[in-house]
Amino acid sequence: ILRPVTSDNLVKAIEKWTEKLADKFIGKFTGYQKENIFNLDAALERAMDDKSFLEMLLNEFIKSLPEKLAAIKASIEEKDNRALSLKVNSLRGSASNIGANGIRAAALKLEKNGDVGDFEAMEKNLSQLEIEYHRFKDHITTINWGDV
Repeated sequence: ILRPVTSDNLVKAIEKWTEKLADKFIGKFTGYQKENIFNLDAALERAMDDKSFLEMLLNEFIKSLPEKLAAIKASIEEKDNRALSLKVNSLRGSASNIGANGIRAAALKLEKNGDVGDFEAMEKNLSQLEIEYHRFKDHITTINWGDV
């Protein structure tokens, strides 16, 4: 820790070590990079390089996800392939538009499960979609928009 211990120095030390730990954790998964969670460059391009607009879009996306996940789960429980397909396709499109690559990939798997009626795989891939939601949400909170 940098001396003297001030709130700024403490925050810098925490950021330094949490970044190292995050990189170490992500490195344990072959091919798993931060870009697999979120592609900032692509998202900024789609937002016409308007950082505040992108930040607002990301916050709205995150805020809407629990409701969308609940609706997807209900469609699986009701074995309603048509409703599932529509909901997952919509989520996949939204995720793709804002660069949420992990969510997009998990939604695509779930959509394919729905196409063939594989409800056992749907349960597993719904869990993966929920994990990707949390990864995305956690990753977005680490972005310092002033440095983007």
